[in-house]
Amino acid sequence: MGKKNSKEAKLLRREKINAKRKAKFSLYADPCPRPDSEYLKHYGFVPNINFFRNAAVAWSSADMNIALRTKQQVIDYVKEGSVELLGTRSGQKVVYISLFKTGDYKSTGSKYNPTMDTHCDNEKAYYMVRHPEHLCSSVNGKPDMEVFRLYCPFFEKVNTFMVPVDRMEELLTDKAATTEELVAIAKWDEAVQPLNEQELDNLLGSFEEHMLREYYEFNENGLIIEEFLSEEGETLYQPKKKDSTWEQAITAFPFMVNGNSIVVPRPKAIKTFSLLSGEAN
Repeated sequence: MGKKNSKEAKLLRREKINAKRKAKFSLYADPCPRPDSEYLKHYGFVPNINFFRNAAVAWSSADMNIALRTKQQVIDYVKEGSVELLGTRSGQKVVYISLFKTGDYKSTGSKYNPTMDTHCDNEKAYYMVRHPEHLCSSVNGKPDMEVFRLYCPFFEKVNTFMVPVDRMEELLTDKAATTEELVAIAKWDEAVQPLNEQELDNLLGSFEEHMLREYYEFNENGLIIEEFLSEEGETLYQPKKKDSTWEQAITAFPFMVNGNSIVVPRPKAIKTFSLLSGEAN
């Protein structure tokens, strides 16, 4: 019998394999610490990596990774340098943040087809930071959708905004944002990414005049177009939407924390409005 197949060699290999398994799957193999305050739920084993640190809600699985934070946790997470900041035409540094909320919601329906009654008075706001490398990862020049699906669950245009870093304290809320507070976040999202002349022409050309008048603000001089000056001195533009238009196009996704699951309504179940198509989805 060769040395590789000896009883001692087999035992040594088995011990090495068991050690690797224990290190990977043991709940005591460096799990992510739970925050001292504003902790809500960590599901099972959550690895101690930057993505999950100081998160009120953490979920790690082969299908998706979720890290939901309170307002202060998000501010601390960003200020600690845990996420790459994005530059904008406005010259401001921003971070992509998706808006969520939870409260004493009621769950109905079956175990495999649950529904939610999301009407309650004690809703609290939670946020998920979107890392640029997860939004724009690529393989051979093509978007890596596996990375996106894993790290960006529940990402939709209606609940995700560019938030200026120096405005987070002002714009983010502890309680679920009111309609006016949501509109304020959405307006800053537009303000930090204004359009050049060609982009403005393309946008306005995609609407018929009656639609522009329905969704955008007009005065005696016509469509109101706000102007912004870039760091390079270029004049940039944004047509001014009505607040009523914004109210139909933005939302925070409700979620429920259960014993072994996180329940979030399907995006199509949350009635919102597409500014480009003019249709509800």
